[in-house]
Amino acid sequence: MRNDCDGFFAALGWMAFAPDPAARFERLSAEEKRRLCRAAGAHRLSHCFYYFFRNALPSEFREEFGRSYHAVSAWELGYGVALNRLRKRIAELGGRPVALKGAYLAYHAYPSPVLRAKGDYDLWLPEGVREIHAALQAEGEWRTMPGIAPDHHLPALYNRDGRMAEIHLNPFHPYRNRPEPPAFGKFVRELPDGSASFEPELHWLILLEHCRHDGWLGLPRRLLDLGFLQKKHRLSAGRISELRRELRLPTDPALIFEAFPDFFPEGERLFRGTFPRQLLDDLRQLGGSSFSALSSKRQLRLELTFRPLGAWGKIRFLARRSLITPAFLREKYGLPDHVSRRELLRCYRRDVGEKLLLLCRFFGTVPPEAVREAGRIRRRLARRLDGYGQSGNSDR
Repeated sequence: MRNDCDGFFAALGWMAFAPDPAARFERLSAEEKRRLCRAAGAHRLSHCFYYFFRNALPSEFREEFGRSYHAVSAWELGYGVALNRLRKRIAELGGRPVALKGAYLAYHAYPSPVLRAKGDYDLWLPEGVREIHAALQAEGEWRTMPGIAPDHHLPALYNRDGRMAEIHLNPFHPYRNRPEPPAFGKFVRELPDGSASFEPELHWLILLEHCRHDGWLGLPRRLLDLGFLQKKHRLSAGRISELRRELRLPTDPALIFEAFPDFFPEGERLFRGTFPRQLLDDLRQLGGSSFSALSSKRQLRLELTFRPLGAWGKIRFLARRSLITPAFLREKYGLPDHVSRRELLRCYRRDVGEKLLLLCRFFGTVPPEAVREAGRIRRRLARRLDGYGQSGNSDR
């Protein structure tokens, strides 16, 4: 699978760690600048390139990247207003919201919130989660829409401007032996602005596990998250190790440093470890690939998980998604406990219909060769990581 990210990862590392990233970019040849700009566009990071390198960008990219930067700026400005209102209202309802991922990073790690574009606003509450979620819906400013199964968060909330917020039931995506949500309350601390937050080392581990849950796709963005968080807060490797052991997290933190030494300068490598060379190469190749040819992230997940299954595996896959319980429907679509059977049947038909339509579209398309190759690499990477155990074979 063709991958142009060798060199691109280094440029991203300049943004996070170099004192003058523009000077480094300026020294590149014209062709190298164009190659990196093409990679930035493919990974939807053109606004970041404009922020750091605008005066050194090739002329054919400067205007395009400038439009991207200003569009993201306008969207993020509206997001900031909406999120402040939401956070204030949750506090008035007795909640103590803790921002997760981009909602935290944009304001507490990146040099500008514009650099961390957000598709939604993720937060976690130590207690009163469902009551506050219901109260926000009842007030009318935020509403829910069906279609997202609440495996680790309640149905997403939308405001009139299309901004979306997700109240998570667990700060981490589901994984085996995960701790229960109340266990995270002891990690909450007060920030100078009066808001609540986890310690930065826990945010770093949440990001790393999010990478693993997403199959290591879109790693250029994730690397920027990890890098800016590390640079801003001067993270403690010892504390990361303590939290990882306490929470029984599966991913060895050394993996990300060994796979991307060009992103992390020598003095910023918190962990070192020994991994098979092919495993690291697969991770770089998969992490640097882009999938703009696919219409949706859900379709990509189907491509990478459903197509490789055998006949019996496909039957089990479809059965699990069609045998839907009333309790699941009530939770997914925000229905009351005493809802009528007719309403449950209507939601069931809608839920199954959406999934069947997605599968029909999926089977009617021929995936690009890059996607088929990505699926093969992803499965091989998963086998290698399972075999290796991700078992802390690292040194600080």
